[in-house]
Amino acid sequence: MSSGQLKLLIRADADPLVGTGRVKRMLTLGKSWRQHCGEVGFAVGPLPSGLLLRIVDAGFACFHLKHSVSDGLESREVVEISKSFDADWIALDGAGFNDSYQRIIASSNSHLLVVDEIGLATNQY
Repeated sequence: MSSGQLKLLIRADADPLVGTGRVKRMLTLGKSWRQHCGEVGFAVGPLPSGLLLRIVDAGFACFHLKHSVSDGLESREVVEISKSFDADWIALDGAGFNDSYQRIIASSNSHLLVVDEIGLATNQY
């Protein structure tokens, strides 16, 4: 990668209950980021197979998470993935990424972008 390019790690949720819009939105962001800024990777939990295929077919790096948001360990796993990916930015899009989750992500050396479609984000890190 040439100097000046930035890496983005995306973490977005999707399942039959919450729908697929968050991952689709982040796919759009990822494509634009890759075109204008640099490399993109996705940290993914369980996803409908069609969405996972779209991420892979778009040529994005894909990191499968071992933990879930509910077990309290996922945020730390995302930080470790971001370090190994050398991410400059981490983008979160999902209702489960609460203040505690965001605080852990913000403690990494990456900048944090949170998509908050329901108005829960109150803190700046």
